[in-house]
Order: sequence, then structure tokens, then C-alpha cells
Amino acid sequence: MIIQHHHNLNSNEAPFKLVLFKPKGALSAYVQCIWFASVTATDNRGLYSGEQSVKRWLAGDGCGGILFSLNPLFCLNQKIYRTNILLLPVSKHSQKIELLPGCQLAGIRFQPGVSFSLFGSLFDKPIMVTEQNDSNQLNELFFALTTCIGFSSVILKIYQWCNQQVAFEALTPKKVINAIQYFQNSYLTNDLTTTNLPLSLRQIERQFSKRIGLTPVQFKRLLRVKNCWSQLKFNPQVDLSELALQCGFSDQAHMINEFKRFAEITPGRLSQLLLRR
Repeated sequence: MIIQHHHNLNSNEAPFKLVLFKPKGALSAYVQCIWFASVTATDNRGLYSGEQSVKRWLAGDGCGGILFSLNPLFCLNQKIYRTNILLLPVSKHSQKIELLPGCQLAGIRFQPGVSFSLFGSLFDKPIMVTEQNDSNQLNELFFALTTCIGFSSVILKIYQWCNQQVAFEALTPKKVINAIQYFQNSYLTNDLTTTNLPLSLRQIERQFSKRIGLTPVQFKRLLRVKNCWSQLKFNPQVDLSELALQCGFSDQAHMINEFKRFAEITPGRLSQLLLRR
């Protein structure tokens, strides 16, 4: 089990905490991470200033998830959500999230292809879960989270729910998971060789379309951009031409075009935003 803490150092933003828990063992094939995020309120009344909110770009990763809003003070793609539970669609491009002071969020990020098994369909926009619908398990989990004290107990409660309440192996065939992981681990090239897989390329393409809404090649292109995005976050001053080659692009122009397609921002502009933090 790995827990990572991230705190912002930008004095123009309210204090921000992000905690990521990455499961090991069997659950890791289905759950990418369990997370908790919070932004400290400006005063004991919970008042906030828009200039002190925490704004982040989230890279597309081909994954879906569930968000629990323990204190709903956030905007996703410039839309305010006032709900306890949000089903997040498969992310095929970058998104912008704004967390206002006093905000507390937690959630689950599934591995590619897994959210379809739980939700039963693909969708393009977040879906709000209410107490009136049939997601009793999610509502019960949310109310259990509201009684937790501290981020560690929130993460533990979600982890226990994933282990005890969700039959991941029954919902998602292992051979499908293995095929997706194979392409996930070979994103630097467009090679579609499936010799070592139990499924044919045509079967794999159908599963990708059904569960992720992308072709295997599009999925690899998305992951190349995501990896490049991560490298820029680590070193915003990196030489972009060298970065392009390291991340599997033919040249810098190719990288820029792929960023425009999947990230809706250029690498240069992203680098500038990261340096301003």
C-alpha cells in the first residue's frame, strides 16, 4: 500500500492537500487509486475568495471513477455540482477542476475498462447519483464516509468497500483486463501485435470500443500525451523537442498536435501554467 501526500506551494491559493492510495494485489488490476483532496477554508465561517481557489488541469487517462463530495465546493469543466456522489465518465481529454476553500472530496479511480462493468454503459458527462435512485450501495458508502474522521479513515472505508462489496473479477473478464493492460504498457508504439494474448485483434477492438470508447491506437495516443503531461509536471522547464522523442512522438510538431487533440492545450502553454504555481 502506498500513500502519497501532495501540498501546493502557491501562496495565491488556499492550502491544498491530495492523498493517493494505490492498492496492491488483486484489487490493483481493477482500482488505479483511492484518493482524498481538501482545501482549507479561509476562516472559521467557511468563506472563500475565488482568487484563493485551487485550479488544476487533469490529463485524460482512459479511466472512469466515482467522486464523493463530502463538502461540495467544486467546479468541473466550469460547471458547479451540488451532489453527494458523481459517476465520472471515461476521461478521453483533459479536464479542469476548481476546488474552493472548504472543499473535501474523495473518490475511486478505476483501471481502464472497469467502470463500464460497474456502470453498465459509457456516458460523456458526469452523472449525479441521488438518494432516490437504485444506487443504494453508493449512498450507504457516502453516509459512512461522512462519519469518518481524517483522510486515512475515509480512504480505509472506501478500500474496504471495494474489497467487500464489489465483485470486480465477476464483472470484468480477466482476459479483457490483461488485453487492456498489455496495450497500456506498450503505449510508446502503435504496434498492435496480439500474439501473446488470448483474444484476437478484432475482439480486442470491440472490447475497447465497448468499455473505453476508444480504439487501441487512440488509447495508446492518449496515454502518450498523459505520460508527456506527467513529465512536464515533474520538470516544466524541460526541452520540448527532447521530451517529444522521449515520450514516443516523432518530433515536437507531432507532440503539439497530439496535445491539441487529447489535452486541448499545447505543451508550451501547459509548461507556462505549471511554472506559475
